[in-house]
Amino acid sequence: MRVAIIGAGIAGLTAARALSAAGTSVRVFDKGRGVGGRLATRGREQGAFDHGAQRFSARSDAFRQEVQQWHSAGWITETERRSDEPWFLPVPSANSLAQSLAAGLGVQSSMRATALLRERGAWHLRFEGAPSEGPFDVVLCTAPAPQSGALFGPHDVFRAELGTIRYDPTWALMLGCDSAEIAGASQVHLEWG
Repeated sequence: MRVAIIGAGIAGLTAARALSAAGTSVRVFDKGRGVGGRLATRGREQGAFDHGAQRFSARSDAFRQEVQQWHSAGWITETERRSDEPWFLPVPSANSLAQSLAAGLGVQSSMRATALLRERGAWHLRFEGAPSEGPFDVVLCTAPAPQSGALFGPHDVFRAELGTIRYDPTWALMLGCDSAEIAGASQVHLEWG
């Protein structure tokens, strides 16, 4: 069985690792310059800034087991609890978890999928500015709903479901400063208006 996975964020990489471990042929494609999706870290002169997902939790038993393995490997740490549910942060940066998950998978980056085609009983993917890929027996899409809808829409698959998905925004401020007094502070109060 040949499986294509669109999206090299935490969901796509976790699925790719599980499928690969089970002996399935997996190809992972991502539109970004590297892996991570919302596990985003941006390097600047002042250091590294995490600007994607700030933390995550594990609610299903299967994902809890996976997260426990990441914790044992030192890829994540538990953060301050704000509820009964444990929350985790990748260490030393958000993207480092994605890099660890992607090891050995051969993810192809800068591959923006533009079309999903069914030809002679198999799936084929078209990409912006790159050759088509396929055939695949299965295509797993972990991209956000609007991007997934664009691919699946012509096949009338999941159209209604994808149209109901709404996202809550998360704001991130990347602030670098030269003052050691501010840089060492545990809290900084900012106002704008």
